[in-house]
Amino acid sequence: MTFLTTVGMIATGLTLALLGLGIWRRIRRPSPTPGAVPNNGSSKTSSPGDSPFPDLSSVEPTASLKKLQKKVAARSSSLPAELAKALPERINDLIMALTEAHGVLSAGTADKLNVAAKKIVYCRWITGHEWWRYLANFGPGADAGKEINEAFAKDARPLVNEIARLLALQPAPNLVRKDEDYVLPCAACGESAVTYRLRKDGVQANSISSVFPTTYWKGEEAQRLVELLAEGGARAVLDYLASPGRGSCDAFCPQCDRIYCREHYAVDEIWSGSWHEASYATCPLGHEREFK
Repeated sequence: MTFLTTVGMIATGLTLALLGLGIWRRIRRPSPTPGAVPNNGSSKTSSPGDSPFPDLSSVEPTASLKKLQKKVAARSSSLPAELAKALPERINDLIMALTEAHGVLSAGTADKLNVAAKKIVYCRWITGHEWWRYLANFGPGADAGKEINEAFAKDARPLVNEIARLLALQPAPNLVRKDEDYVLPCAACGESAVTYRLRKDGVQANSISSVFPTTYWKGEEAQRLVELLAEGGARAVLDYLASPGRGSCDAFCPQCDRIYCREHYAVDEIWSGSWHEASYATCPLGHEREFK
């Protein structure tokens, strides 16, 4: 047996041994749990916002609403004339808004979060408290409103999930010094949502409310607020204002832990004639709360 033949046999044996070891390891390796996220060495706990979002180009954004549109059209003759006109118009408004939100999110434009969140908020506003009060004037109105809300929620879900993912990438509420003022930027667009202005006798801030467009703090409350603003901690300011009787910060969504401007809140202001009953704010993700 020649030297080269011996070397070749040894190499062949080593190759077969390595292949066998690889097969054995694959057999012994436990199968991943369905739906489990591969461990990439990070200790970060995964959340819905961490998962890659499916390609929105494959998502039909208004399938449920279009189906409902045909259903409403088929039974329009049995509805009061005013309601038979209002329902298709409202459904069409929702279809148009969701289509636009889907378009910007699919295209990945620089302002996709700003535009898509605004469109979703518009949808929440046109199906909000005032809409339900209007539907209450008609016998079948409540059922129709429920159907519209269910269809909207189903169609909007993938878009809202993507908006939630994008919002999770935004920084937590932070204070920005702008000239002599302190500003809380909106998480959806980056523009000023709340501006705190220092006055001689106190602190003034704008509101998302058109009924009470400003809030004013005086005396000891204003003095403490000025101190917290100077320290530059948005969290401390928000916690202080969340205490009873301090006016709160109506631009802050506690469930999102984000600040939103007036354009990224669906604000329902309920009136009975000239009497203001209540105000509600709903953020892009659907968190609703009553505020002054």
